[in-house]
Amino acid sequence: MEKEKLSSAELERRICVVKRFKSLLKEQREKFSQYLFVLERQEKEIEKSNVEAIVQHSEVGNGIIENILNVQKVIEPIEKMYYIVNPEASDVDVMKLKDDLGRLQVAVLKQNEKNQIILQDKMTDLNQEIAHFSFNAPYKKSVYAKDENVANYVDVSY
Repeated sequence: MEKEKLSSAELERRICVVKRFKSLLKEQREKFSQYLFVLERQEKEIEKSNVEAIVQHSEVGNGIIENILNVQKVIEPIEKMYYIVNPEASDVDVMKLKDDLGRLQVAVLKQNEKNQIILQDKMTDLNQEIAHFSFNAPYKKSVYAKDENVANYVDVSY
């Protein structure tokens, strides 16, 4: 069976879809790499109990996640177009990019779970440390909690 001859316009359209799909996959892969880097740095800061750095890494991570989700919204329709215009879908570069992206997603999930476990352990340790604090003040009662009778009304007449 002979392959159909494509018009130059159709060929250009297919090339544009493939290029855009590849560029989006590369962008998504880069975003996941950035997020993985942030999570690895966050793990070190959790172990150091550096609260400010943990918060900062969380904010950066949330921004990256937002970017990942935005790119994913664009990738899905482009991927559908890619498979429509290229039914064989035998592009090695695309398959490699998708495999890399899948591995990065798994690595990000594992690192995120690891950070959650470490953070939970740190919080448990802090809660136990707080529970063992002795809050015994040198005074039995507060200076403001006296048993004396005090006036209930104030005379404001001149």
